[in-house]
Amino acid sequence: MPAFTILFVNASRIATTKPSTRYWLGLLFVPFATFVFVAMALGIYRAVTDAEVSRGSILMAWGVITFVIILWCVLRDPHVLTWTLTETELRRGKNQNDLVIRFDEIESIVLGLPPRLPWFFRIARFHPRSRGAYRNLVVLRSTAFLLRLRGGRIMPLNLMTSQYQNGQAFMEAFLRLNAAKVIGPESYSDAEIRRLGVAALNRIVTV
Repeated sequence: MPAFTILFVNASRIATTKPSTRYWLGLLFVPFATFVFVAMALGIYRAVTDAEVSRGSILMAWGVITFVIILWCVLRDPHVLTWTLTETELRRGKNQNDLVIRFDEIESIVLGLPPRLPWFFRIARFHPRSRGAYRNLVVLRSTAFLLRLRGGRIMPLNLMTSQYQNGQAFMEAFLRLNAAKVIGPESYSDAEIRRLGVAALNRIVTV
């Protein structure tokens, strides 16, 4: 990025967010999660094939999977979870250029995503072990903003989860800058509701 662009972005920066301490501490649980995954996978493999697996193979598989996941998180997530808000733009990435959304590209904003979810999410509310995860998903969607962008693009935005540092203040500042573009949830089209049922947060998709 040219030096004058960096100076401009820094001068007009209003808010930033990045991976939180809680997020980095969460990586300490990756070895436990991968161990459970490997144990379950090998259990299924042994049940199907009736073959024995050496302890060395189990430890190697566990170590490789754990290393790959942690390396992926360390290299990728600092860029994905770092956002910068300026007076005129929303930027993602440590270099502030992985994704740039200018405010004049935003046609409208809706507070909260549609409550309608695909069936495979809805059935989770009936199982005691997944009911809490379902409620968390509903809350996550209700606090998100939908950005309607030019060219038939949309982006569900929510930086208020625990993995972001200063995410709530960031979202509040973004909303203050774009308050005039906020419209009601009755503006959702059927195509948008269907698309947002499975759309990932903080990613631009087309309707």
